[in-house]
Amino acid sequence: MNIETNFNLEATPERVYSLLKLIEMKPYTQDELKQLVHPISKDGELNKVLKYLLDCKWISKNKTNQYELHFEKEYLETFDLFRRRLNSILFNGDKTIFYMYTEWVVSNDEKILGIRVSDYTRENPNFIREGKNNFYLQWRLWASFLGIGNLHNKIFIPNPSTRIKDIIEYNINEQSTDKAIPLNDFFSWLITKCPELNNCLVDNNISTFLSLALRELHDQEIIKLEYHQDFPNIWYLTNSMFHEVDRQVTHIRLRSDQN
Repeated sequence: MNIETNFNLEATPERVYSLLKLIEMKPYTQDELKQLVHPISKDGELNKVLKYLLDCKWISKNKTNQYELHFEKEYLETFDLFRRRLNSILFNGDKTIFYMYTEWVVSNDEKILGIRVSDYTRENPNFIREGKNNFYLQWRLWASFLGIGNLHNKIFIPNPSTRIKDIIEYNINEQSTDKAIPLNDFFSWLITKCPELNNCLVDNNISTFLSLALRELHDQEIIKLEYHQDFPNIWYLTNSMFHEVDRQVTHIRLRSDQN
């Protein structure tokens, strides 16, 4: 399974999911799909979404010019399951411009909350050299859908808790559950699944927005953050005087009921 992260603006998460659900029901020709999804077909939008699905190899065209499904049906049951499956393969391949945006945003500190998404290229000129000037339009839609953060009044608020939750739930069998895991071991595993978080971990300090995500998952009882007094490898969350997990953390427990 592959995901093409050089998104075009027409291929929104909702449109991609809707077309996959239609093709799941039965194979359709392009003309038949146009009749079903009007007005998405206006100005060639349908063609661009179909091209995206073909590029990802989630559909193919058979000898009778009908589109057939190659995406796992069990992950099309709900929009949340679809998101979880995409998160499991998000950065398996080359590090595209979408990866660059994501890595830069999640590893920033609070100052990014004063920068509009449309001004990201001004803050990081590499985005212009590596991609389109307006790629932020696609990025903010897919980053919000994938649980990397939330868009509010043109400001993106990084919070990868949903993405991390998806990774834990999708890969729960790879980890021990209801057992205290050294945080260093958990991070080593997590970075293989979410490489964009690597710069959020520097000298045992956990960045602002990764700290936010871990505390939120702790509150949701997806994980439990723990401090073991005599354990030598201590990690440090950003300060939060209002949360029960203040700063020092050594271990994490994954909930056994998150299958």
